[in-house]
Amino acid sequence: AAGGGGSYSTTAEEAADALCTYILRTSTEYGLRNTGINISHRTQTFGANAIAEQKRVPFWKLCWDAVQDFVLIMLICLAVISIAVESTIGLEKNEKCTHCYVEGLAILMSVCIVVLVTAGIDYA
Repeated sequence: AAGGGGSYSTTAEEAADALCTYILRTSTEYGLRNTGINISHRTQTFGANAIAEQKRVPFWKLCWDAVQDFVLIMLICLAVISIAVESTIGLEKNEKCTHCYVEGLAILMSVCIVVLVTAGIDYA
């Protein structure tokens, strides 16, 4: 059994040598040769060893995508309706609207925070 394992490792070493020498054009002992021909051949055969830079999506587009959520659209509509109703219909005669817009404004600010956080997470 010991002799069979030795011949297998020799065969595996020979196969690795053949692969490196004839297909990859490199040496198992010394690695790549630093010649212009070798480098240009490797670049043509295997391509450049670089990660292609991806185009970033603009932050405003990520914000726009975040605003397309159904719940956020409903909150925006209800906040606008709340501000309009509270500042016009809900008032008595000669009564001034001092803080009637606060609830609607708070809803709009909450929507802005959610949109900015969502877009910020997607941007990163």
